[in-house]
Amino acid sequence: MRYESVNGSVVPYDLPFEKLKEMLYSPIMKSFCLACEALSENTSEEAYKALKPFIFDKDKYRRLYVLKVIFKNPFAQELINELEKALLSDDILFVEAGLFIVKGYNVRVKENILKESIIKNFDSLSYSLSSISVFEISRENFDFIVKLYDKSSDSVKFEIISETLYYFYGKLYSQEVFDLISNSKNDKARYYAAKLAVDCGFDVAQFKNDKNGHIRKLVK
Repeated sequence: MRYESVNGSVVPYDLPFEKLKEMLYSPIMKSFCLACEALSENTSEEAYKALKPFIFDKDKYRRLYVLKVIFKNPFAQELINELEKALLSDDILFVEAGLFIVKGYNVRVKENILKESIIKNFDSLSYSLSSISVFEISRENFDFIVKLYDKSSDSVKFEIISETLYYFYGKLYSQEVFDLISNSKNDKARYYAAKLAVDCGFDVAQFKNDKNGHIRKLVK
């Protein structure tokens, strides 16, 4: 995503490279962030090398900000180890940033590390849980996602997991997915169950009087 502003200031995409590079060393955090955003849209090796040192900066928030933008650059693939460290960090800010990078920029990390990160931080995760959609399609990963569904307790998690199950496993394990989510208290989960029932020709009778109008309309 390209941001047009940071905290009310316009991102200076048109500034010369050398000026943006100078801004990275400003003591003012806002100037640093504006430069990061501008340079993140430059996919050259030169721009990558300008940002890279701040992955190791002593300032936690500069490290975090650079982490969030640097993987837009293809040369950042050499920093996969640093991304995996972020995923295994005890700091939820770095964990969530790492999960969003994996999902948003389609950066491949080791699946066992991604799973470890999700399990360790599960209760604290929200929309960053959508990173589960990058797993390879397999029975093992299906079972892993089902376990996450079983331990979920908030609506965001139910919605993300049911959506992932529908789109990535609905055809492969249709009956199991349907049985899992069809009686959920969560409207979005039941919606995907109804959608799966329509797709697969399952009985939709239970949804005809559902309290959610979108679900009733879907099975009309």
